[in-house]
Amino acid sequence: MKHISIDQINTNDIYTHFQDCQIHIDGVNLVEYAQKLRRNATTIEMWDADTLVGLCACYMNDYETRTAYIAHIAISLQYRGCGYGKLLLETTIAAAAEKGFLRLNLEVLKTNLPPLALYQSHDFTIIEDRNTKYLMSLHLADKSG
Repeated sequence: MKHISIDQINTNDIYTHFQDCQIHIDGVNLVEYAQKLRRNATTIEMWDADTLVGLCACYMNDYETRTAYIAHIAISLQYRGCGYGKLLLETTIAAAAEKGFLRLNLEVLKTNLPPLALYQSHDFTIIEDRNTKYLMSLHLADKSG
């Protein structure tokens, strides 16, 4: 049974999720990054029964520009293609809109075509070409409640 929780996991859960998703970021200590996300980001967790299958870590703390930023969103390898990513993204969009944010930004690798298509299908637009990545943004004005 799919279900979602918010801010219910710890640093070790985040790090284990990175391993399950085979996350590697050049020059980044993933233990420290997991600590940073737990400390500063809102986490939205996707579960299949009691198994963490997806995670979105979103910074929702820029109240000056009212822009939220998805720092990490991923589904465990064995659960990809089952609709978990779509539900996780939609929940994150709703959470940011409900908190009064006007924009939701994220970066995606240009070569990562399935997520790129998912973001575009949810009205994210490319606002900056960053060499190997795109910076994408979603206007949230019409996404709340």
